[in-house]
Amino acid sequence: MSDTISPLTLTRLAPEHLFRLGCSLGQHLPSQGRVVIAQDARLSSDLITASLRSGLLAAGQNVILLGVVPLPALRFVVSSFQADIGIMIGAPNTSLAITQLRLLDASGQTHSFPAEVPASSPLAEPLGKAVRLDDAVGRYVEHCKQQLGHSAHLSQLHIVVDGANGACAEAAPLLLEELAGRVTRLGCRPDGRNINDGVGLGHPERVQTTLQAKQADYGLVLDALGSASLLYHSQWGWLELNGAAEGDGLLTGVRGILAHLSQQRAHSRG
Repeated sequence: MSDTISPLTLTRLAPEHLFRLGCSLGQHLPSQGRVVIAQDARLSSDLITASLRSGLLAAGQNVILLGVVPLPALRFVVSSFQADIGIMIGAPNTSLAITQLRLLDASGQTHSFPAEVPASSPLAEPLGKAVRLDDAVGRYVEHCKQQLGHSAHLSQLHIVVDGANGACAEAAPLLLEELAGRVTRLGCRPDGRNINDGVGLGHPERVQTTLQAKQADYGLVLDALGSASLLYHSQWGWLELNGAAEGDGLLTGVRGILAHLSQQRAHSRG
């Protein structure tokens, strides 16, 4: 499922404005609903999360906080917890100066934010509660392994992975290190300021040159939200990715490697 509705680009990061945005969203949801919030690694994400959370709690919504996880992980948690809505804070391929909010439901469908943000709203009764899901990355990695099945044998491979210093910087190498023989990390050390800085889909040449220097087999480049990817092979160059796991760059990339290996084996037998 691809995002068919444009995300909300934040032009104001003032906590009071974000609080009112959270209130407005909460008032459009069923009373005592469940909202999941995920974020990328930018420094402002903590402020945005805290402000939206406060507004949602004031509107009587219960909030589950995931911390830094990719967009596909948010989709997975929203679905498995049967939440009313999920909010992703971040942007896939833009500069750090641009922050966006994506809104999606349990089926993965994107939604628009409320058009009007009230100046003030009364507190709901009862107020909502907030909890943190500390193992969200681990849950997503296990979900990916289940989706890939027992045929995901990559133990003979050396893979270079570029996490764009974004939301997939932890999950992507964790999954690949469980599947592959060796993994070289690029763009997997976010510091809050370096998202897409010389890495990610805007700089695929980093994976290409690193793969050649390390004599690796495949290179996987992810966007900052983990929703799209590119795949490079040491001999065949950039490979086409299509069909599988639309909207999940990590799953699409691993399935692309498996499909290419299968094609190579079939070609060698023929």
